[in-house]
Amino acid sequence: MISTLKEDLKPDCSFNEALVLALKVLGKSMDATAPNPDMFEVGILQKDAQGNLIQRKIEGDELMQILQTNKIFDEEDSKK
Repeated sequence: MISTLKEDLKPDCSFNEALVLALKVLGKSMDATAPNPDMFEVGILQKDAQGNLIQRKIEGDELMQILQTNKIFDEEDSKK
């Protein structure tokens, strides 16, 4: 987990890059081998165009899409 943070953390990363990194680290800490959105509970805080704070969950199909697209449970990645 720590090696993943050291290798992949960038000070100027985007929101999506930070989200993917957080999911990778969480996935490694769970020692899971198959993507399952039920294993994660992801909540985010963002500001809308008017500057209002918006809180929402990333779950279900949206979360599965992020896990699959970014290969969070890629077998090669889990061997590191």
